[in-house]
Formats: sequence, C-alpha cells, structure tokens
Amino acid sequence: MTTTATTSQQSMANWGCLANKVLSIWPEHKGFLDKATKTLSDDETRVIDDLAELITRIAGDHLDCMAEDYRWTCEQLVEEELHFRRTGSYRRTKFQNVLDEVYNNPGFMGRYINGLLMSQALWANHARAFYLYVTAFLPKNVADYDHLEIGPGHGLWLYQAINDNRCKSVSGWDVSQTSIAKTAAILDFLETRKKAELSLRDIQIRFNTDPPAFDSVVISEVLEHLESPQTALSCIFDVMRPGGRLFVNMPINSPAPDHIYLLRKPAEVWNLIDAAGFRITETHCCPATGYSLEKAERKSATISCVVIAEKPE
Repeated sequence: MTTTATTSQQSMANWGCLANKVLSIWPEHKGFLDKATKTLSDDETRVIDDLAELITRIAGDHLDCMAEDYRWTCEQLVEEELHFRRTGSYRRTKFQNVLDEVYNNPGFMGRYINGLLMSQALWANHARAFYLYVTAFLPKNVADYDHLEIGPGHGLWLYQAINDNRCKSVSGWDVSQTSIAKTAAILDFLETRKKAELSLRDIQIRFNTDPPAFDSVVISEVLEHLESPQTALSCIFDVMRPGGRLFVNMPINSPAPDHIYLLRKPAEVWNLIDAAGFRITETHCCPATGYSLEKAERKSATISCVVIAEKPE
C-alpha cells in the first residue's frame, strides 16, 4: 500500500511530489508531513509550492538520495532533541567543537545540507521564515542594493536575491569550505543570471570594510551556531550602510548538531538585535510543525524567530 502526503490545497502539487518522495522511503513520517501545510495561507501556499519545485529541480536525478539524507538529518536531530529534553541544554557549547566535528566533516556536512535543503519546504517554521524573506524583506530593499548572506548553505535564499532585478550585487560568507562548495554547485546548476561572490569568512572576527558595503544582509539560522552572536551582529552592523536592512532568522529551543547558543523566549532574540544598535521594524514567530505559538512556548518547542531591522541613518 502506497503512503502519500495529504495536502489541503489544490496548488500544492510540487510540495506533494516532494513529500511523497520522502514517504516512499519513510512512510512513518506521514503524520508529521500532513500537519506541515494545514495552517498555510493561500499566498504562503503559492510561495512554498514554488520553493518545493525549485528543490526538486536542484535534486534532479538525486532526489531519492536527498530524501534519504532528509531522513538521516531528522534522525540526527532526534538524538539532539532527546539530549535537550534530558538536560535542558544543547550538547555542544564551543564553536571549535562544531567546526571540528561538523563543519570540517565533508561526509556529515554534505548529508546535513541536503536534509536542511528539503526541510525548507517540508517544515512549517522553515517554510514560513522563507516566505517572510521573499515577501516582506527583499521587495522592500532600495533599488540597486548590495546584498550579503551570512551562511548561505544550500543557496536557496541567496538564489532569491540573485534573481531579484533590483539587486546589484550578491555576496555570501561562510565558515565552512564544504558549505561554500555546496552553495557554489547549486548556484552553478541553476545557471543564475549574475554570480555571487562566495568567501570563506568567520563573521565572529571583525575586519575592515571601509566604507560599509551592504544595503541588505540576511543571517538565517546562523546566530545559534555561535558562541557570541553579539559579536557577529556587531560585525554585521559595521559592514552595513546607514539605512540598510537586516533579516534575522534565529530559532529558539532548537537542538541540532551544530547549535550551541540557546535562547528560550522570542523576546530574548528581539533584545539581542536591539542591543546591537539596530532599529527593529518587524518581528514574527514561526512555531514548529504541529504547534501553535502558545503550545510551543509552553512546551519549549522550536520557534523560528524572525526579525526585520534597519541600521539607523
């Protein structure tokens, strides 16, 4: 008997195909996937289905392998979740340990990035954060903006900026050479209209960019990987032009192999951005699949906390 995902919207054909590929090798995941799209608006549905089509195109003939890597990634996260529930803390607290055990481990990172690529469309919190990025952030940037993404990973978010005709230049910085190679390979496969400048850089190390070079910066699911997100935000502040816009996506209560900085309440994320000198213009809470915001806060479940902010003129 074939297991297929249940979608409540007619326009979710691409998402359904992606989900059904996962279910073909992991039928037990059906209950989770059935919850993932139930609370999406019509506009969110359209954006996320387009995202699922893009992920499927990137996977190409390797979609079976990507589905396996998604399942493997979820299994790694379950181990971290069990540790978090037992101890109330993340397993790792030092960036060097993550660098040695995760980022500099090509075998691990390759599968991990593939799994996270799939999760962008399949997890409610990831999907909603992406939706906010493409609808509430990029379209409101100034014309001919210079864009930077910290930790581009699978490249999906960077690709959106590259395809924006109003974007003049695109840069991506990452601490992992494996991650940069993966980003470059995906962007090359998609044959983007303009090239991204990808660099091996640690955002925790201050460097000179005089004058400031960027009008738009995104740092999505990166701050929780750092020992000192305050330092990273300070460095970002320095490389942004006055009036520049910042998009932050930082999950709380979100154990993972490379997460080391634990925040427990959305307000802690807002305070972090505010303390770095930015002026916050929007905040959004995107709870994990199957959770309302109230339930996620009560159960200390993952919430993707999204902030859109500006550097004061």
